[in-house]
Amino acid sequence: MQRLSRLVVVVAIAHLLRAAACSCDPPPAEGEREPAGEGEGEGEGEGEPACGGVDAQGTCTSATDGELCAPSAQGGQLIRFDCTTVRDDAVCFTVTADHGVDCGVPLDSPCFDEVDGALPCAGADAACVVSSPTAGACAQDRASCTQQDEGTCDGALFLSVCFGTVDDGAGVGEGQPRLLDCQALGATCLQDKGCTVAAGAACVPALTVCSDVECPFAAVCPIVEGGEGEGEGE
Repeated sequence: MQRLSRLVVVVAIAHLLRAAACSCDPPPAEGEREPAGEGEGEGEGEGEPACGGVDAQGTCTSATDGELCAPSAQGGQLIRFDCTTVRDDAVCFTVTADHGVDCGVPLDSPCFDEVDGALPCAGADAACVVSSPTAGACAQDRASCTQQDEGTCDGALFLSVCFGTVDDGAGVGEGQPRLLDCQALGATCLQDKGCTVAAGAACVPALTVCSDVECPFAAVCPIVEGGEGEGEGE
């Protein structure tokens, strides 16, 4: 059911972001969306394969449409979805063999903005690189990732989310990296911390962090006063 949950979150969050015009990233769990399209219980007879042979990873039936098999009490429920309900230019593609099909944006289209948040890039060995609160672009020649890779730095790039991994507690399976360009965001990439900004400097809520605390709504890292006089002997 986890595979369906990701797709459910994808569509639901996209509609909420479009309605509220907020600069929220689908989380993270980025992702994780209900496909637009009705679930069709196939009513399989004995010996007939669930969902007519469509598996949990699913398949793209056109440039923008896809289908997958979700677990159900009857053994499986065929779910059809239309990626244009996620974003007008979104297409159906295979993220990885582990994750299967999902909705993403063409490689020459923005993969992050203040209305729709972040979306995966529809291409092999691709990644969405976020460079500002309103902009992100697809990059190619980026290896797939696992959940264990989240929180790592590659130069100035911070891997914030590995989209499409199987969330079974072990973080198995491969997904697509979502990267933050710390240099473009005026920050420094720190392992297991994020795009980090010094005290007193400007920061970007949800994208960068301060040395000691999260970036506040005021978008300036506070100066944390040291405890003077602490640790003095008698």
